[in-house]
Amino acid sequence: GVILQDYQYINKGFAGDKVGKTSSLRFGMDYNDALNSLLSLFSISRSYNSDPYMRSQAFIGNYILLASVTQRANGNSLHMNWFLSKGLNFLNGIFYLNAIYTNNKSKMLQDEILMPYRSNTLSINGSLGFNIGAFIRINNIVSYRYNGMKIIPMDSKSSANNWMYKFTFTVPIKAWEIDFKDEYYHNEITAGKYKDFFLSDVEATYRTKRLEYSLSFTNIFNKKDYSYSIPGDLMFNSYESKIRNRQILFSLYFKI
Repeated sequence: GVILQDYQYINKGFAGDKVGKTSSLRFGMDYNDALNSLLSLFSISRSYNSDPYMRSQAFIGNYILLASVTQRANGNSLHMNWFLSKGLNFLNGIFYLNAIYTNNKSKMLQDEILMPYRSNTLSINGSLGFNIGAFIRINNIVSYRYNGMKIIPMDSKSSANNWMYKFTFTVPIKAWEIDFKDEYYHNEITAGKYKDFFLSDVEATYRTKRLEYSLSFTNIFNKKDYSYSIPGDLMFNSYESKIRNRQILFSLYFKI
């Protein structure tokens, strides 16, 4: 089973003037082929840090007290970044892919007990945009994010996978322009349990030399809330945001 509880945070101030130290090593490799509209960028870095203050958190009733204590905290991190873009002449479009991986090893105090932990994040974003004919524009964006955490003394692991797909379709018809926007989210709320969220908007715009009329219809399916989870700082955190209700908005712009 899963026990869920809401907490409020309290930040405790701390006065200190000691300075931490960070050292890092970075390697990068770039490739650019302008004739074939191809670009690739890759980098990897390793960092080591030493901080004279250690973060701490303590559970007090329905509150979490966040503070810093005078205790040295050493950690290290690995960061990798790869970016690729390719022009697609036959589609009059462009494709890009960006992958970022981060692995951090750190420590903090949990109810005055030292807790070393390791966290890692993988983020992959891809986009394909192209034109149909001379005017119609289509763009597709796919995003995946993985967050994982391991509390070393307890050999406790937690993770969350989140997916997102965004689609935009723009159709100009003489002085008119119609935009369709769809977003789909597939988020892991607890281990193996996912929640889907679909958001759809449409907007029609009419332009003259000095006036622009716009009529938009947002949140067509009248979704109420959006949820996702991220493990971090020795806890598995779940978030929920309320979504504005379905609405119709008319706008008028005047150009001087």
